[in-house]
Amino acid sequence: MKKWTFTLLAAIALQTQAADFTYRYLVVTDAQGNSTSLAAEGLRLTVSNGTLVATNADGTVTFTLAQLSSMVFSESDPSTVTAIDVMPGSTTPIEAYTVGGMHLGTFASMSQLRSAVGQGVYIIKQNGTTKKITVK
Repeated sequence: MKKWTFTLLAAIALQTQAADFTYRYLVVTDAQGNSTSLAAEGLRLTVSNGTLVATNADGTVTFTLAQLSSMVFSESDPSTVTAIDVMPGSTTPIEAYTVGGMHLGTFASMSQLRSAVGQGVYIIKQNGTTKKITVK
């Protein structure tokens, strides 16, 4: 049942991506918080024997279904984004959120934010500007 549900969700996500959005990457995160970015163009996902097999022009990557934490589409490759101040030198507090929208808190600086959260992708807001960052 889990395989069918996962396959159906992946197929719906791919159809939605192809129809209306310009998401260029699929970001797969495992239970340990390690993320893998895959180019979405020409991406083919199959599920077999408890594994997710992702194939595109760059090659094939295999993930164990039991170890998957999340799969999300992204406009940019999160592995190329670094955690920097939204407004360098600003003294305005930084609001941090998970990509799911959960508020993590208000931080005085990026270094304070990085020490308070684990590795991952976060949404931050400062001075009316919103950015997606990756904390490594």
